[in-house]
Amino acid sequence: MATWNGECHEGFEQMCYQLETTCEQNIYSLEELHNMMSDFCADEDKSELYSVKHIKRLLQDRYGDSIAFAEVNGRRNVVCFTDVCHVILSDKWYQEKETDDSIMEKIVKDAARLIASEIRQMPCTTSEYPAVDEMSVQSDVVPPLLRLFIDSLVRSEVKQSSLAQALIQAARPQTCIMPLLFGTGVELDHEFRSEFLLKHLSRLGFSVSYDEVKRFKMSVISDRTDLSTESGSGPIQLARDRYRAARRSVADSPPHCMNVS
Repeated sequence: MATWNGECHEGFEQMCYQLETTCEQNIYSLEELHNMMSDFCADEDKSELYSVKHIKRLLQDRYGDSIAFAEVNGRRNVVCFTDVCHVILSDKWYQEKETDDSIMEKIVKDAARLIASEIRQMPCTTSEYPAVDEMSVQSDVVPPLLRLFIDSLVRSEVKQSSLAQALIQAARPQTCIMPLLFGTGVELDHEFRSEFLLKHLSRLGFSVSYDEVKRFKMSVISDRTDLSTESGSGPIQLARDRYRAARRSVADSPPHCMNVS
């Protein structure tokens, strides 16, 4: 069991929180975590800063089998998580006596860490575009904890799904394509042909990017042979026909899209 230095403990806690909440967007090495902890420590405490090896032991004690260290693209000692949910739930913060405001803040932060961990572990793919059945507001694309959180704040079932998927897309912009945001982008492109509109909504988090919609249209064109056998119309028109049919399959829900894989 690694030993603690009281002066640097708070810096280590802040570093762990940063690691848990941003590891989807960033890949950290032990050296980078060491520098991050140094930034969190007060200047007078830097002389007591843990070494890189000691930080590694502390991380292993804290996360156990949920953490691993690997070489990624030539970078050594890159930190990788498998499952941090149970670690967060057993966090010793709740054993400490704090003011009411501090306790409430920590509860909210813990909830955010749990939801973020669940989002990170979602099975996602960018090799296929969303299928019709994923467009239903009753689909299981939204993980349970995020669904519970959104349900507690929003009554509309459609808005629950769209807001939850917008959060997931914002948290994992490079590794997933959320069905409702994708459908929104395709439909708006078809109706308005506005690059500005799509880029603006994408920046606000309400649609996939304009570039993603262009890639989708190119994938339809490249699949011309398979699509043309289903209809005498061209591949783009057929894609639109499928898209409209998908929209009609769920009443009062946001736009739908087809699987073109």
